Amino acid sequence: MSLLGKPQTITKRFHGTFEITKDNIISLFEILNQRVYQQNEAKLIQFRATIYYDDNSTVTLNGFDHLVHYNETLPIVSKAIHLTWQYLIKFRDKATFEKQEINVSFLTEMDGKVSLDEDIEIYPHNNQVYIRIQQTARIWGADIEGILSKHLKTIVWNNSKLFEFFQYNPERVRNAISGLLALITLGFAIYYTNLKSGKLPQKQYGLFVDEKFINLNCKL
Repeated sequence: MSLLGKPQTITKRFHGTFEITKDNIISLFEILNQRVYQQNEAKLIQFRATIYYDDNSTVTLNGFDHLVHYNETLPIVSKAIHLTWQYLIKFRDKATFEKQEINVSFLTEMDGKVSLDEDIEIYPHNNQVYIRIQQTARIWGADIEGILSKHLKTIVWNNSKLFEFFQYNPERVRNAISGLLALITLGFAIYYTNLKSGKLPQKQYGLFVDEKFINLNCKL
């Protein structure tokens, strides 16, 4: 049995808005597993889910059944989940089984470099889905990437360019708003000062009587 082959890597990222539930993960697992088994002789040798929480703790679940029955009881919020599938697959044009690995990561509010696995480190944006497929058969890997991408597009909504600008440039947005408020405040201050000093032209209020304009601004 060969576990090596000639490994290649396919990666892809999605940016957008999503809310991932346990049912979403179960659905993703079933779709991927069904595709792998219907194409070739295969065996799932490991499935692992690592959940990252907002208190900097992590929980690693080894096995699909552990994920299905897992319920967090503490008042903490998940910020990311990293899923790993490892298969032994005997492709139709190969004489031996070869190891394939698929990683799917859902990232929300992550700061700095994130180590998702022993050999996976990325600098994520907020609200990102990251796919990595390590495979020894390019056509198979491309097919798996297509299946994953098609499914993920149903649960990840693309944000508008304006929304992404506000989301990924909060400091620039704050500076722009502060500058705009400062200009508005300065404008009102100048207007009020000129108004008090009598530098602003006053409007002439009056009425016409027998085609003659009577100025109502004059003192009687």
